[in-house]
Amino acid sequence: MGGGMKVFVVRAVMVVVAMGAALVAAQDGQCACSSIPSRACTQIQLTSTGPDACTVVDTTCGGCVCDAAGTSTCDFVNAFTYEFIDGSEPLCSQTAATQIATCPFETATFTCATSQAVQWVPPLTCTISAASFPAGATLTGATMSILETANGTATLGNQKGTQADGSYRAFIFQTVLSSPAEGLFGDWTDIDTGDNVVSIAPFTDLTEFVAFGPATLTVPANDNFTSLAQPLIDGGTDIVLTLTADSQLTSSPDFTSVILNSAFATVDVTIQVTYTT
Repeated sequence: MGGGMKVFVVRAVMVVVAMGAALVAAQDGQCACSSIPSRACTQIQLTSTGPDACTVVDTTCGGCVCDAAGTSTCDFVNAFTYEFIDGSEPLCSQTAATQIATCPFETATFTCATSQAVQWVPPLTCTISAASFPAGATLTGATMSILETANGTATLGNQKGTQADGSYRAFIFQTVLSSPAEGLFGDWTDIDTGDNVVSIAPFTDLTEFVAFGPATLTVPANDNFTSLAQPLIDGGTDIVLTLTADSQLTSSPDFTSVILNSAFATVDVTIQVTYTT
């Protein structure tokens, strides 16, 4: 392995794991593993090559280790550690390969649901409970899945002396808000019925049934989810998500009146937060 390549790989692996020594990746595999508590430790870090030179840095160790008696299964990286040649800085050399385990993701699942007229009053609230995570849990991401069905009725009028040929479309506008940290999740996509084409005889009203779904909509977590949510969960603070829905009916100008008589939406929400211990 050339000197320049060695420095690049060491830095890449250090982003993933901290196990008390600088590392160079070789290959991946899986092992039985167990978790160990996080603790303060030191790490021997490669700083230059030709000859190899290292320094000692303070860091945090913990996570998972390959353990034949472990009850979990971890992915691991075969890696090389570094040791000081004469027991002190700066000259160092690679030692034998060791297995560096990555803790498997665990998932905390939260659900909520509503079935009510749109506009939702009150809005739907979903809670990510801090008590659902073990002490020391490190959040790694989240997803929100919403199974939605909507329906309603609309009345379109034609008070002209000729037939009216046109179209209408019903919308439900939807939002997800989070507190006490804002912006944890992205957009909850608005839904609509698409264009519905109808013909209405002179001096006649037409009442139409409109429907959407069932469909599963995914609301992604934003990139800042873990950085904003982690201190809240660590501090025992629940995260409250507020889901709102409102409705609207639009039409082409061919009709003399358009009224959305009713709109009703049913949603089942599943939030999954992944973490390691």
